[in-house]
Amino acid sequence: AYYGLCSFLDRQVGTIVTALAESGLREHTIIVYCSDHGEMLGEHGMWWKSTFYDGASRVPLIVSWPGHVPAGQVPAENVSLLDLGPTLLDLCGVDALPGASGSSFRRLLTRDRAAWKDTAIAEHAERGSDVAGRMVRSGDWKLNYYHGLPPELFRMREDPGETNDLAGSTRHRDVERRLTELALTDWNPGDIAARMQRRSEELSLIGAWERAARPPEPDPPWFPGTLENWVDTGPTRPLLDIAPDRGDHRTP
Repeated sequence: AYYGLCSFLDRQVGTIVTALAESGLREHTIIVYCSDHGEMLGEHGMWWKSTFYDGASRVPLIVSWPGHVPAGQVPAENVSLLDLGPTLLDLCGVDALPGASGSSFRRLLTRDRAAWKDTAIAEHAERGSDVAGRMVRSGDWKLNYYHGLPPELFRMREDPGETNDLAGSTRHRDVERRLTELALTDWNPGDIAARMQRRSEELSLIGAWERAARPPEPDPPWFPGTLENWVDTGPTRPLLDIAPDRGDHRTP
């Protein structure tokens, strides 16, 4: 199923790129292929997302702009999706947004060897949980900080599978301290947990009100009746019969 989802998306991206090429707009279009999060898919015995392991926190990021961004390069520096907006503005020659959290990584795309921060931060908090966490990826190092719980420290070049936790090691004490300070900069995990708890209580009250008041929908539904799933199976054939169909018959 996962492979099928990837194959389907790949075809849709191909359709878009082909349309740009056929319309003559390809040379004037910046294409960015990325994702909002990954999927553990059984790695570390985990599923879904909600973790700082690379399976969930690391995402694809491909930037293409013929004639402007050299093809085939794979920069090793760390960037964040927060940097994507400032980068697109920079590539288009537009002034940066004031107060933006990210930075333009145009220099990495155009092979400018100017200094880059090489640091990315991810954050996670769930409603109903008092544990807020932050991940810091800086250079070759990665720290997973969970408030009130032991941290995790990995050296990614030597340990891409994140199986050798170096947190608490005397040898790596300075790295752990530096990354922990970065994780806690301008960020209060206690305040985050309190906000998430309050949000859970608010949603519970809203749900109770909705069940009691049954307010009408603000807009009528776009479909006229009850939705049904159906497949084309022919007049009376079993679902597994793959003989050529001679009609359009819908079986719920």
